[in-house]
Amino acid sequence: MSELDVDVRVAILRIFRSPEFGHYADYKSEVEQRIEQDAEEINEAVFSARYEYGVADSWLIDWDELVGLVLRALAYVSVTITVLVTANHLWTSSPADLSWLDGLVAYKDWLAGAFAGVFVVLCVVIGRFARWRIIGWRAQSGFMDEAFHAYQAWLASEVRGFVSQAINELLGPRGVVAFPTYAPRLIELDTSTIAPSATVNQVKEFIEGHESSAIGLAGNRGSGKSTVLRALTQAPELSPFVTIVTSPVKYDAGEFLRRLLHAVAGTINLRANADDDEGDDDVRRHGRRGRLKAILSGLAGVAGLAIVLIKTLPVQPMLSRIDPVFVLGCALLAAALAGMFGMLAGRMSGSRTTSLPPDVRRARELIHMLQWEVEQGTNLKTTVKVHNVFDTSAENTRKDKSRTLSHAELVVALHELLHLFVQHNYPKKRLVVCIDELDKLDQPEHLVSVVNELKDVFHIRGVHFVVTVSTDALSSFESRGLADRDAFDSAFDTVVSTRWLTVDESINVIGSRAAGFAGEIAKFCHAWSGGLVRDLLRAARKAVELQKAADRALTVSEIVSGLVLDDLCSATQASLRNLASEDKDVDALWELHCMLERARDSTTPGREAVAALSFSNETFEVLKAKVLLGLYLVDLAGSTDQADGAIERVGTAIGRISGPRPMREAAVAAAVPDGPL
Repeated sequence: MSELDVDVRVAILRIFRSPEFGHYADYKSEVEQRIEQDAEEINEAVFSARYEYGVADSWLIDWDELVGLVLRALAYVSVTITVLVTANHLWTSSPADLSWLDGLVAYKDWLAGAFAGVFVVLCVVIGRFARWRIIGWRAQSGFMDEAFHAYQAWLASEVRGFVSQAINELLGPRGVVAFPTYAPRLIELDTSTIAPSATVNQVKEFIEGHESSAIGLAGNRGSGKSTVLRALTQAPELSPFVTIVTSPVKYDAGEFLRRLLHAVAGTINLRANADDDEGDDDVRRHGRRGRLKAILSGLAGVAGLAIVLIKTLPVQPMLSRIDPVFVLGCALLAAALAGMFGMLAGRMSGSRTTSLPPDVRRARELIHMLQWEVEQGTNLKTTVKVHNVFDTSAENTRKDKSRTLSHAELVVALHELLHLFVQHNYPKKRLVVCIDELDKLDQPEHLVSVVNELKDVFHIRGVHFVVTVSTDALSSFESRGLADRDAFDSAFDTVVSTRWLTVDESINVIGSRAAGFAGEIAKFCHAWSGGLVRDLLRAARKAVELQKAADRALTVSEIVSGLVLDDLCSATQASLRNLASEDKDVDALWELHCMLERARDSTTPGREAVAALSFSNETFEVLKAKVLLGLYLVDLAGSTDQADGAIERVGTAIGRISGPRPMREAAVAAAVPDGPL
């Protein structure tokens, strides 16, 4: 059997010394023996990774590059020395010594000056070459450091996975699983990796399958609507023209459209950067041409200046000095000055606005208009003076200040910008505008106003709108007698309801944010959250905190029991705090709370005792149903025969207990068996 690579052994040692796996130090030898069984496969993966990250051959010398560098350096230095020696020889030699120049002896001085100028230019070129090489070496050194750190990070992640797998295989039958105690990404982060889901795929497929669309995205609060929108921004087939606009709490028609227009203009402005990235080769090619022009202009300028000075410095009549050589020098100097001034003007202009596409140019104009108040002034002054006898003047001053765009002008500007984008991008690219958190509006009636405003810009070819709203906000219309479905559903081509996560999707979501999170515990987190994304992350985060607070490795049963009972105790305690003493449900609620507190001391109450409690308040009946499901989930975690089907049924029931009483009772009956586990 092959031995593990040294890097792998060192990584294993570091992992067991870390707080995350310190609880499993007693099982270190068993885990190493299990990992060594796959040593050949692991060593091959590590060896390939070294070459992939470029750290395997970091100590090797690239002889081709070294030889080429030495030859170039020798060529530069030899040419420079030759030019310097030639210039010195021309300056110091007498005309008799330069008889081999024939008719050019009379111009030996300007030839020497020209060679001196070439020497100066070559010195500058050598200096820049040396500077570039030093910068390149430093960059390469920094790259190697980054590559080494990236390799170490990859190695630590892979070995952590090997260790977790070994712990789960060896100790899983004993109820011990590998579990992280450090998971900073178990929150709703914009930078977190978004695991694919059925809802995301459904929205993407609808966008890709239509020239234009208006999609409504409905779901409960915390069901992952914002996550779906963030997934669209990360989709390579849609990026970079995807923008997310959050709705304000206080509705104002002009302010909402102004925010929407600014976000769309900012996204379209990204096209200039995207085009720059696509044209990197052209930019580099033009850069090389510009440097070549600069060198040629410098050489021409030095030669021309040398000729002109040599011809004019001697004391003799000016006209006698003008000859073809003098004219050549003037022409070279003029060409150099023209080239230098042209490059200087190009750099000073710095702006390529005139070469930008019309949609990008208009987007930048709108961004400036929306961010700043533009004020233009004209000052005209006329003065008449006659021989210091009569003096009169007149001054006319005019200032124009741009006003804020009206609601109608904002709609027109948005229409114009979207049509310009489509004209210069479609069908190669499409624009996706996502409007999030409409349920934050302080008055439900404002949702109808926002949707009606958006109708004006819906169904422009190449432009897609995705609008999210919670089902709670839609339901609030019914209590006010508003036509919510007519206002919401009729405005959209389709209304997609966010699907609650399946067990596999929940495991992927947690695994993408917390490496080494045990799949068995992730299943229970899914069941306790009902597949609701926000509650799923909270449950996983609570499980991590429980393991972190313990001084030993907790079993699956202990983690699930702590997670469920702590959550239920907090819920009953909060309900009691808000309940009046004379309320007829207070006694039953207090008894339920005491049952849960005793369950923390390993005295789990029977589900029959909980089912016997009766509440007049519908909210407490929902809480009782959740307690029944939670206690059954704790029993499942403590059993030796854990059925994935039973866990999934509990998750389905958790998602339905907040519905009407018949739905709640049916969900609990389907999930919790009548008899003991």
